Amino acid sequence: MSAPRPVVIDTNVIIDAFVRSGDGRSRGSIELLRRVENGEFAGILPTPVLVEIYYVVLDVTKDPHRAGKTLARLLELPHITVRAVEEAHAMIAVDLIRESNYFRMGKGGKLGRRTDGLSMVDSLILAVGSTIPGAIVCSNEGRFSQVKSVRTMRPAELVQRFGKKAAVPVSDGRP
Repeated sequence: MSAPRPVVIDTNVIIDAFVRSGDGRSRGSIELLRRVENGEFAGILPTPVLVEIYYVVLDVTKDPHRAGKTLARLLELPHITVRAVEEAHAMIAVDLIRESNYFRMGKGGKLGRRTDGLSMVDSLILAVGSTIPGAIVCSNEGRFSQVKSVRTMRPAELVQRFGKKAAVPVSDGRP
């Protein structure tokens, strides 16, 4: 039996699964987390994702205990590991920001800035994913696809393309 495919999970996938709005983003996110929990995929959370999740839950609920509890529950899920950002990731993120957010202007060395680019946190998530052999960075955000040097997919697309047939319907259970 081969090892589960590593999937670096972006913050919006976790939030979309917890919100359970019933739309396609939410259903795909729930199914991905369910399959990580079942060991079909190896879920990887870069440390900036943990901070973002805490921040979003705290911002919405204004309850630090609930934000901490949400984070703890997520970290208790089987087949989820946390990957710290290291110096190499920071250097890759610098290149990704330049690739995604800036373009050359004319013949000189001046750069222009695109209006819709990667955030610093997004670039770190992509950088972590780029250093894991065979990993796919999973996000519901279209900005990630701007970066051609890192393999990215949306949750529903990833599950459909690489997952086994679901044993439990998406509408059942909890992530």
